[in-house]
Amino acid sequence: MNVDEMHERLEGLIAEMDARDAVLADTLDSLRTAREAADAANISKSQFLASMSHELRTPLNAIIGYSEILREEAEADGRTNDIADIERVLTSARQLLHLINDILDLSKIEAGRMEVSAAEFDVRALIEEAAATVRPSTEQNGNALAIEVDGPLGSAHSDAFKLNQCLLNLLANAAKFTRNGTITVRARRDRAGGDDWFEIAVADTGIGMSEDQLSRLFNAFVQADATTARRFGGTGLGLAITRSTMELLGGEVSVVSTMNKGSTFTLRFPAIALADATPAQIDLAAAAGQGNDRTVLVIDDEDSARDLAARALVRLGFSVRVAGGGEEGIMLARRLHPSLIVLDINLPDMRGYDVLAALAAPETGDIPVIVHSVDDDRQRALAAGACQHLLKPANRDVLAAAALRFARAAATAPAAPAVSNVAKKTA
Repeated sequence: MNVDEMHERLEGLIAEMDARDAVLADTLDSLRTAREAADAANISKSQFLASMSHELRTPLNAIIGYSEILREEAEADGRTNDIADIERVLTSARQLLHLINDILDLSKIEAGRMEVSAAEFDVRALIEEAAATVRPSTEQNGNALAIEVDGPLGSAHSDAFKLNQCLLNLLANAAKFTRNGTITVRARRDRAGGDDWFEIAVADTGIGMSEDQLSRLFNAFVQADATTARRFGGTGLGLAITRSTMELLGGEVSVVSTMNKGSTFTLRFPAIALADATPAQIDLAAAAGQGNDRTVLVIDDEDSARDLAARALVRLGFSVRVAGGGEEGIMLARRLHPSLIVLDINLPDMRGYDVLAALAAPETGDIPVIVHSVDDDRQRALAAGACQHLLKPANRDVLAAAALRFARAAATAPAAPAVSNVAKKTA
């Protein structure tokens, strides 16, 4: 081969490389554009879910809170018929809240923002509590529910709330897809790889599943097939969340099933998972008066949220003052110097994080602040100076326990209690 031929061939190779580089550059541009579009879609989804969370949780917070108060009053008066009606309202509201939480949990898991709150708990007690919760729906379909424990279980250090949610999902599915059969919860503790592990299996004698149905089982918003969805209802979120949650806890969920004979789902998780402690709860009646007339400032733009928080805190002996916005809250904090502040993040005039920044000033920096909001960014709230983060609607016992734990014992300026900012209408 002479020099001219070599030169011509080299030019051809260079031209081919240039063409490939151009194609590669176009491909990279397309991928970059697609990634930017996907990121924009994720941002839009997160913004939509955050907005939906606030718009739906806010009225649910009021419905659940006031229904609990009405139930307590009905129980005190012995109005049995009213109690049954109120229980139906509470059950429906909690079911709706559960659905909202499922959607938001799935979004947080996908975004890598789901947190683990670990504490020590008794595993058998968790199983028995979950079984007691689902027993009425189990018996409604003519099923028998049994618990079989292989040896002593002892305690675990993990996220009991999330594990209970996973177990309830499996038990609810077993109850829904089984008629006049048997549901058995089997539990055992074993050792593998130098660590202790728990296995909790839920076995049923229900409709079972085919291999094809099993392959789609853990996908979000997907049930075994369309016929199952029409016949039994449901969103198809429970098992997808269960799998993701178990992976978050360092465990797994598995299933074996035979068509028309039944299914067995098994949760397997380590006995120890390091994380933050879960919020404590107390008995409001037993703790009455323990606030010792200390002052709590509640900063929230929702009338019903302020009223419900005030009622729970007044029962403990706290004096409660309220503010409907950030500027008013900062002004009252400086004037009253309360023992504790309960702060919402979504305020009409300024963000709760800006309120936290303003409260960090020397004259108010020693006042503990509990964030109580539908905004679920716990790490940001704690990093901004909050001593606790409670997701709305928080259980009244949890809010009360947090108030007793963090309220400063020092005497504060006197303040007239604001039990309610919502006027009761009379006929």
